[in-house]
Amino acid sequence: MPAPLRACAVSFLNAWPLVQPLVGQHLSADKVPRHPDGTPLFDLSLVLPSECARRLETGECDVALVPVAACAAHPEWEVVPEVGIGCRGPVHSVLLVSAVPLPQIERIYLDAASRTSVILVQLLLRAQGLSPECVHAPHREGAGLVRGTHAALVIGDAAMALHDRFPHVFDLGAMWLAQTGLPFVFAVWAARPGLLTPAHVTALQDARAYGLKHAEELAHAFREQQLQAGLPARDLLSDNAYANYLRRAIRYGLSTKEREGVVEFLSRATATGLLTIPGHDPEDPVHIRFAGGAAPEALVAARRPRPPLAADELLARAAAGSRLDLAEGIFLYEHADLMALGAAADAPRRAPSRGRRHLHHRP
Repeated sequence: MPAPLRACAVSFLNAWPLVQPLVGQHLSADKVPRHPDGTPLFDLSLVLPSECARRLETGECDVALVPVAACAAHPEWEVVPEVGIGCRGPVHSVLLVSAVPLPQIERIYLDAASRTSVILVQLLLRAQGLSPECVHAPHREGAGLVRGTHAALVIGDAAMALHDRFPHVFDLGAMWLAQTGLPFVFAVWAARPGLLTPAHVTALQDARAYGLKHAEELAHAFREQQLQAGLPARDLLSDNAYANYLRRAIRYGLSTKEREGVVEFLSRATATGLLTIPGHDPEDPVHIRFAGGAAPEALVAARRPRPPLAADELLARAAAGSRLDLAEGIFLYEHADLMALGAAADAPRRAPSRGRRHLHHRP
């Protein structure tokens, strides 16, 4: 009788479409992936992202939903193709919250639950010439330490209720898109070598598809769970907001663009010394070993990094009728003054008809 693979994942809402179908909780138990004899394919436990990586490193589990930064430190791990947790623009659950603007922040309390987010916030700030002091804080405690010039990196479900509770809230997904024009991938399924069979890979891919089809059910179940755990309703979003988060904010694929985003992140992190990949020469491409592949796949950035975006410059281009891409449009939506944005959008309409173009986003 085959034993289930010991799996480890996070309890955050963004992982529910990947995780809940594996255990049948809140969804049909008939869909739980099993061996032909009825044995479950996975024996799942839920912990914080950093603990997922630690357990996979020590052999306490066989497959885990790990932060990308942890995966990069273990090129021998096999990554499940086509499944990840990422975003292309605002992610809503990985935030830097502050009482002062970015240039005035002197200290950041870092949520140590996710190494990837910790590295990401430092990368984003360094790109703007900012290097505040970084201090680790226990999960969920950082927001309570925000005062004066001290800010906090907040991740997970608690972050989604903070958007209007601080004078300055910076979404790391939106900031990454503005700086690079690329999606960001926070986590992937990874396994110790030789343990994933084609049945396991297919089950994890099918779980993603099934979970997303039932995003509304999962959103409702999540909110009910939080209420039963004693969280006040004022600290929670609506069922519809949680469903939109799963369907629109989070991206669960690993397409070419997502893989390019992974490479860009790993390349920047290693170049700045925030991440070390064992045995990796800076001149060589990043390698990721995907399950089922005979050899590691070399991931190479397909474009040069985009220079940082500036709202004034983009508004001027829009007013002149220039075409803006998706990243530029999202950046303006997040950062530009509403009246200025409206004026820029209206300028081509008021211009002479010769050569007129309209402000819009490329799909």
